[in-house]
Amino acid sequence: ALPIYLLSFFRIPKKVVHKIVSIQRNFLWGAHQEARKIPWVKWDIVCLPKSQGGLGIKDLSLFNEALLGKWGWQLANDHNQPWSRILTSKYGGWKELISGGRRNNSSQWWQDLKIIFQQQHNNCLSDNFKWRVGTGSNIRFWKDIWLENNCDLQGRYPQLYVISKQQHSSISSMGDFVEGRWEWKLSWRRDFFDHEIQMVADLLAEIDSAHLNQSNRDILWWKPDPNGLFSTRSAYKVLQETHHSISQDNVLNTMWKLKIPPKVSAFSWRLLKNRLPSRDNLRKRQVTMPSYSCPLCDHEEESVDHLMFKCVMTRNLWWEPLSWVNRVGPFSIDPKNHFLQFTQWSSKASTNRRWEFLWLALSFSIWHYRNAMIFKNQPFNPEKVMDDALFHTWSWLKYVEKDSQLHFHSWSTNLQDVFS
Repeated sequence: ALPIYLLSFFRIPKKVVHKIVSIQRNFLWGAHQEARKIPWVKWDIVCLPKSQGGLGIKDLSLFNEALLGKWGWQLANDHNQPWSRILTSKYGGWKELISGGRRNNSSQWWQDLKIIFQQQHNNCLSDNFKWRVGTGSNIRFWKDIWLENNCDLQGRYPQLYVISKQQHSSISSMGDFVEGRWEWKLSWRRDFFDHEIQMVADLLAEIDSAHLNQSNRDILWWKPDPNGLFSTRSAYKVLQETHHSISQDNVLNTMWKLKIPPKVSAFSWRLLKNRLPSRDNLRKRQVTMPSYSCPLCDHEEESVDHLMFKCVMTRNLWWEPLSWVNRVGPFSIDPKNHFLQFTQWSSKASTNRRWEFLWLALSFSIWHYRNAMIFKNQPFNPEKVMDDALFHTWSWLKYVEKDSQLHFHSWSTNLQDVFS
């Protein structure tokens, strides 16, 4: 709790971020002070959610910004809190936070908060803040977002903003309530040109749709939440989507939902992203080796695609399961496409899940025996690889399918029924 509290109160220095991320990276890739190992996946990708192909590790800088974001939201909405009144009287409150310049007499905490909010206000989080108008006393007419089009009037009507006498005025100072109905009183520096008349008409039509209320206070609304409430989780998601191009990865999303050992999930994640230390990947990273040929067949350079799906020693391992259910057809050598072709063919979700477990178990066993051959001089026996893959599949399914009480021997001798 203490580190989270510090992150929610202070802006984290970049040097501290680099140091913590360095510790995280070394832990993930197994590096230590004596030896540095290859970071196989970019840290930005590691920090993505699992459904988008990452490991869901928090990006500290973005998480820090999301935590600090609550200060601004509460400052705008909780006017009666003592801390809010103090900040408003001393520094100017919300308006000064998002648009004010640097003051020499302000605290370092306030300066850091302004950096966070003014940076966000121009880039990402501000697009998700919107004012719900009450009296209009806290909302700037031209510069704040308060209309249904989610755009500030200064950006929407820049020519009219230039000739306005009320550029910095709040909504409440630009009109009056007459017999309970709000009437606008806009003031201009000069008469309108012909081409500006239509702009004024559009502006008036747009602002007339706003409903001011003398009895309600202005509320800063957080659009990502249906209730308008700011939360660190939704803010972090918005920041991450803004800083990173995120797209749904259905294969990885499916894989992470399977109840398999974490080390198998991590292996499969690297396999689907082509981040295993195959010999072609080591060559690309300028690692010198006596040979880059496949250790199983010694015919082609070892790549993930070749090792798993093209090599003469592993190719038949993928065809054998098809013979159990009389399936035929060519497979892609791309891991993601191969996974989809191999697993998504039945109308029964339970059957497809069994094929998903088998695909992961067989891939993991191939890699395991490949390493045993290289580092322990053990022979690569395809029959042993398949036996191990079936045992892994059976052991994982046993915990998922609670009604299955078959012993491994009985289960493995009836594969046609199991995978049909």
